This record gives sequence, structure tokens and C-alpha cells, in this order.
Amino acid sequence: VVYMQEILTQKEIDMILNSLNDNGSNIVSNENKIKTYDFKRPNKFSREHLRTLRNIFEIFAQNFTNYLTARLRSLASVELLSVQEFSYEEFCNSIIYPSSIAIASIDISNGDILLEMQPVLSFSIIDRLLGGKGQPLEKIREFTEIELPILEKVFIKMFFLMKEAFKNFVDLNIKMKKIESNLSYVRVLSSSENVAILTFKAYIGNVNGLLNLCLPYVTIKPVLQAIDDKMNAEMQKEKDPELFKKIEKKIQNVSVPVKALLGKANITIEKFLSLKEGDIIVLDANTDGNIDVFVADLLKFKGTPGFKKNRIAVKINEVIRETD
Repeated sequence: VVYMQEILTQKEIDMILNSLNDNGSNIVSNENKIKTYDFKRPNKFSREHLRTLRNIFEIFAQNFTNYLTARLRSLASVELLSVQEFSYEEFCNSIIYPSSIAIASIDISNGDILLEMQPVLSFSIIDRLLGGKGQPLEKIREFTEIELPILEKVFIKMFFLMKEAFKNFVDLNIKMKKIESNLSYVRVLSSSENVAILTFKAYIGNVNGLLNLCLPYVTIKPVLQAIDDKMNAEMQKEKDPELFKKIEKKIQNVSVPVKALLGKANITIEKFLSLKEGDIIVLDANTDGNIDVFVADLLKFKGTPGFKKNRIAVKINEVIRETD
């Protein structure tokens, strides 16, 4: 199993080799914990951007868990392990062959995104969809012409769930273009480009494996910008005093139902069935006491019933406060 965080850059490899002593000891000193910063390839994703992506794709992980559980009729779980920034070359070096790699486009940007599923997961899902028990293959092989369309439907569903996860932040469409098993045939962007890699771990029955989502900065930048603009606009609205006045004015013109309860009574079914015109039902309210007045089913006033201009009316005698 290959994790994105296990990838070493060439500089890190050189540092490990240089740290070996003359006796061939492979113990590396941890005293120097200063992180090397590459000015030729600066980070482009801010902490806020990575945090936003984590929030969005934690929603996706939960939705995908629900989908797998229902579709495969088996216990399934998907969790987001990490959200990190790498180069596209580092992402390519982490992919094992053969893998199922889905390429999709986002409508509000010009670039593509990649979603890689490890073979152990792909073949397990295919086996369960075809009525099997989802056991992994003893030897990994290429996908057949029958298996690819089945896997394609799963990827289409995954991209739809990603769209749903983004819905609370920004409206977008994600359209799958094709599936490849070898990343060498995929030309998405240059090797030095920055990408955000989101690593998920999926458990299906007794099988588990990784999914890696590659979001190139050039592709996801318009999406992150749209999210930032929306959040800034909402913050400005919250601080706008004129907006509060407009909302208050609109609320004042809203109609709400008001009802006065003269009283209540309990009667038997026998008496209820025998009621006829002219019968009197005695209520629990006193003739000289206050009655309850409700606004939208909330008790707000106490009052006295009466008449005004030939209409039944209620005179407000007491206002019920929330502390009451």
C-alpha cells in the first residue's frame, strides 16, 4: 500500500544517503527538524484553502459511505486521511499499476481533476456488484471490457456526490471524461505543477484500500475563489446595518395568525355522540377571568373577551414575557 505521505523528494533521499555513516548505519538524526522550503516551487494552497477542502470532502466521505453501504449491501466506511500539497510528479510516482484513474472536468474552470482508486478496491466493488462476495484478486490484472462500464458508473456516482458536497459552498458541475489504468497515458498538466492530494481510506467488508483525489491548483483555483467570494459577501451582509433595517421592515409587514382560547372541556364519547343543537358545553374558564391569546401557537397575551363594532374582540390585559 502506497500512501501519499510516504513519498520522498529527491532532496530528502539525498539527505538520508548523506546521513549514513562510514559503517553503513541507517540511523538518521532527528535533531535538525527545520523544514526545507523550495523557493522554486512555493506552496500555492493556503491553510484556509486546505481546511475548506477538508470540510467539503469530509461531507463527501460520509455520503460515499452511505452509497457503498446501500449499493453493495455490505458494511462500508470511507474516511478522509489527509489533505496535503504536492507536485504533480510526486502524485504520479505514488500511483501503482494497474489502477483505475477517472478523469473529470469542472464547469467553472478549464482544467481536469483525477480520482485514483487502488485495484484492491476496484475489483472488490466490481465483484460485489456482480453478485460476488467482494474478495480481492490473488493477482492484479487489467480491467476487462465488461468491468470498465461497471466501474465507470461508480466513478460517475462519486463525482455526483462531490458536486453535492460542494453545494453548500458553490454550485458546480463535475463531468467524468474517461477512465485510464496507466497514468503515463494521461496528460493533465506539467510535472512541476502544484496539486492538492486528498487521500481516503475505504473499508468494504474485510477489504480496504486507498483513493487519491488530485486537485490541480490551476483547476481548483476558480472554485476556491468562488467560495471565498461567497463567504466574504455573507460576512459583509452580516455587518451591514442597512440590511438589518430592511429585514426589520419586511418582518413588520409579515402576517401572523392570532387566536384566543375561550376555554377547554373534557366530555365522554357518549356525550359527544349525543350532542345536538341547543346543548351547552361548560368550559373551564371563569366569566370574569382572562383568556389565553396565542400568536403563531405561542402564548403571548392574557385578555378579556368582548365586542367592538359588532365584532367579537379581545382586550389585552397582560403581555407574557419569555422569562414568564
